[in-house]
Amino acid sequence: MIEAVAIAGLVLAILGLTQARQATTLLRQVQVVCKVQAQKIRTLELRQSESRLNRVWITPEERTKIRGSGEYLTDVLTGLLNRQGAATTPQMEIAAKYAAARIRQLHDSRSLDAECVNDKRTGGRIEQVADRCWNKPVVRDTRASVADILDEIGEGATVQEIRETLNITAEDITGAVGYAVAALEADESGQARNTDGRR
Repeated sequence: MIEAVAIAGLVLAILGLTQARQATTLLRQVQVVCKVQAQKIRTLELRQSESRLNRVWITPEERTKIRGSGEYLTDVLTGLLNRQGAATTPQMEIAAKYAAARIRQLHDSRSLDAECVNDKRTGGRIEQVADRCWNKPVVRDTRASVADILDEIGEGATVQEIRETLNITAEDITGAVGYAVAALEADESGQARNTDGRR
């Protein structure tokens, strides 16, 4: 979109002030096309994430469960914290994929609880810095985001594979999962407060 605006600005300069009205119209048209394209891309991404995530459901108590197993998502993620290199189960992979998508949604809507970084389950490994990765939760002093780590877990990658791919430690992976648990718990408790009308 920035390129389109720059091009339209260049056209405006070339056409001069007498044709400024036509150039302004052209600029608006370019902006509309860019917005439509961005919306199409976002819609496609949401559809892809929904098709991956149709294996979870929200209970009346506003807690997320995995279909078929009946396990709460946060409990499955807590199991990931204690796995210590063991292979992931299908439920863990589903939970990790959902958590990655939900953390991205919360970040995009600016609803991500900043206090989750300070949760003891992160082990002090996760940070949010305004000038790094658009303030997304990342592993301290790296650009490896929590959502990317969860995506890797969701694809069935081992701790060793994740360490090599993202150049992080096993403790960083544990911190990312701890952050996900804290963020989902905060999200679920916030949704429950909203439905009760107390927030």
